[in-house]
Amino acid sequence: MKLFQDVKISRQSSIWILILFLLAIFGISSRIWLSEDSYISFRYIDQLFAGNGLVFNKNDRVEGFTHPYWLFLVLIVHSLGIHFHQGSILLGFLLILSGLGIFTYLKLKKGYLLWIFPAILVSHEGFRDFSTSGLEFPLTFFLLSLLTWLNFEKKLDSPFLLGTIISCLYHTRPEMGLLIPFFFFWKILEERKSPNFQWIFRFGLAVLIFAVGYHIFRYAYYHDIFTNTFYAKSGSKSRYYDGFKYLFHFVYYSKFTVLTLIGFVGYTVYSYFHDSRVPELKTLPWRELFLSAFVAHYIIRVGGDFMGFRLLLPYFVIALFAFDQIVNQFFKDRLTPKWQFKLNLVLILIASFLILEKSNYPLVKFGVVNERKAYTKGVYSGVKEIVSGIKHEWFLKGLEYKDLQKCLGEDEFIITNSVTEAKCLEKGVGLGYFGVASGPDVILIDELGLTDKDIAKSGKKSVHDRVGHERSISIEQVIQKKAIFCSLDDERYDRIMNTKYGVILRLNRNFLASLGPEDYETRIKFLKKLYSELKSGSSPEDKKLLARLQMLESQSGESIENLPIQYEFDPQRYNKEFCWQ
Repeated sequence: MKLFQDVKISRQSSIWILILFLLAIFGISSRIWLSEDSYISFRYIDQLFAGNGLVFNKNDRVEGFTHPYWLFLVLIVHSLGIHFHQGSILLGFLLILSGLGIFTYLKLKKGYLLWIFPAILVSHEGFRDFSTSGLEFPLTFFLLSLLTWLNFEKKLDSPFLLGTIISCLYHTRPEMGLLIPFFFFWKILEERKSPNFQWIFRFGLAVLIFAVGYHIFRYAYYHDIFTNTFYAKSGSKSRYYDGFKYLFHFVYYSKFTVLTLIGFVGYTVYSYFHDSRVPELKTLPWRELFLSAFVAHYIIRVGGDFMGFRLLLPYFVIALFAFDQIVNQFFKDRLTPKWQFKLNLVLILIASFLILEKSNYPLVKFGVVNERKAYTKGVYSGVKEIVSGIKHEWFLKGLEYKDLQKCLGEDEFIITNSVTEAKCLEKGVGLGYFGVASGPDVILIDELGLTDKDIAKSGKKSVHDRVGHERSISIEQVIQKKAIFCSLDDERYDRIMNTKYGVILRLNRNFLASLGPEDYETRIKFLKKLYSELKSGSSPEDKKLLARLQMLESQSGESIENLPIQYEFDPQRYNKEFCWQ
């Protein structure tokens, strides 16, 4: 291959590369899963193929994802006939292995013979978990490998290519938008005595096309400048305490990295003061180290995430490769082939042990969740079953609501997953698995506001105020959204209108008639009696429930007092009591 014509690969290096790639394939394939969050994006693909556009809920343009360029890649694969479930796994493998290939090429070209970077990476819990999670990390990793290649090949002076890559990174991981001003001002400072205006123009052109261009599409299509999740997650709030916990969690479960770092850095620092054969400090990868610290600081400032490893992984990759460079520069001329072999053997043996060892990464630690364990433990018998499709209880629950909607034939079948303030679903469900399973005709209102502009921009804080879960929806908002099911936080009403799917809020007589004549009559009798008692009641609970029932009347266009006890309906059209069984 032309790419490798300028690279000499020894037999020993070939063996190490082969072993490391086999470890990568095994390590990643043994941790295959599809995250709940990835299925939020996949519902957009479902809606697009259903003819509703790139939306989460039909007739409601809200951008509830943060990785449009990753979504477009999965969309392309899905349009080629490979279902997004298997397609995202395939894409993950291809992009991760391609990125590893580029990093390997760069190491070989520089003559770096210690395989620290790949050994640590392929055995890292976070790297393995998010390589095939259906989320954006594979594309992020691949783009970072291209960015590193630009740096190594001294092609940062190719401004259009640089601008294109970091713009794509920005629309794959939002905080990577910080790379745009970072590289721009770094270049300006480097050439402050004689600014290169041609470089500035070409860099700006790439950013205009690939970064600003998508913002223009977003504003035209979704009528927002930023993704809706930015507003839902209070993107400007500082949460350093949570952020440092998130960082500590990452470090705590990266012990191989930490021990390797301590060992090699300790020796190289010792050598720096006791051996003249060391590179000058100015040759070290300061830009990469500063870049990883700069963006990681932003992640820490906003509190990290509830999902272990995910947000810090890209900057871990940058810092790890920079560390690999530093160590290899220090050891390049002082290690004999025999010692190179010994050190590489130790690295690969440790990596192999960590991959084969049963994971001790717990479900929750320091408030951070092991998402893979949360959604796969006790659900699947093995990787093959995971690849075949989702079997989580939320997915199965979504299928039940899909069947109900189809059976009733309701066009405006609106439900919400709220369980925090408004108790609408008994156990609660996520947006992803449930959303895809329930189908494009079920309108799902997210209590966190990730896919709902009103909730996201309401400024209303969740009682939990958990990182990434900073909004909640009130009962009044649920009623305004015309949701079909939710508790009114009053046992008297809930007992009358309860079903296996939830407490009915929709008081439309045609909808209620679907319960069947006997069920309809019984519920309406008790509802009228309750309404009469509330009107004459004086307690705060009576007044609150009455106000909520009046809101329901307004939304449904029905008066409880005027609802007929024996409603004359067309059995063929309305008698669908079997749907509720």
